[in-house]
Amino acid sequence: MTPTGQVGVFQTRLKRLEDLGLVREVRRVQRDGTANWTATFRAPLTLARLLSDPLLQYRIFVVSMKRYRDEVLGRHRDSIGKEIEGKPATLSGLMAVSQHAGPALTSWLASEADRQRFKQTTAAYGRTTGVF
Repeated sequence: MTPTGQVGVFQTRLKRLEDLGLVREVRRVQRDGTANWTATFRAPLTLARLLSDPLLQYRIFVVSMKRYRDEVLGRHRDSIGKEIEGKPATLSGLMAVSQHAGPALTSWLASEADRQRFKQTTAAYGRTTGVF
């Protein structure tokens, strides 16, 4: 788990795991003078089980991507085809932004300043838009 609250090979955010009903009480805690994200895992899932099971991580990733697809098509369909960062936006690019930014997709779409500020998210968009 990263200090920013990302878990596993797909770097799924704890907040996303909460959205999916797998954890609760996502919060920041002080550990050794550093703020880190933590959550309470819903039984039978534990952090150790999640980290030790790549197939489980993959299954969670698939469920998450299906929901992101539905969210993008439901809320941001009008953005598909518009030029963003010099490239026509596609479902794959907007899903990549969702994976990085979660609910902040709306702000990322609306604000060039946000796209500049969140360079990794914008880079993910650039790599993935046009894949499908």
